[in-house]
Amino acid sequence: MRFFAIALWAVLFSFPAAAQDPTKVDPQHYKVIFEDTSIRVLRLTYGPHEKSVMHEHPFGSCVIFITEFQGKSTDPDGNVTTEHHAPGEVACDTYRRGTFRHLPENTSDTAFQVILIERKSAQVASLNGWISRGLNELRGF
Repeated sequence: MRFFAIALWAVLFSFPAAAQDPTKVDPQHYKVIFEDTSIRVLRLTYGPHEKSVMHEHPFGSCVIFITEFQGKSTDPDGNVTTEHHAPGEVACDTYRRGTFRHLPENTSDTAFQVILIERKSAQVASLNGWISRGLNELRGF
């Protein structure tokens, strides 16, 4: 019985990425507005001087700045990056495996909104597509 409890604990806590999904750990600021097997689109809305919690995103994401953006991002090592973007600007980072973790903060006296487009890994997209096809076949589609 003790082995089973240890094994269960190991399984439950071996998936930290799910716990760091911004839509799960900070639903006040992150809302999913579209999702399929290859991308997820989030709307981020922060009030003046609001701060999120540490979370992660996949590399290869694109951000569309709906409003002016002034903010800073702190990584797990305490390194701080400040950014300023005009409305309509688009910023993308190169696709590669893995994720990055950060704690973002709005440093402005005004609210901001951005659209974040996250790519899903090929492996996850493939698995999700396989599951969707299987469910559709079961439903008779």
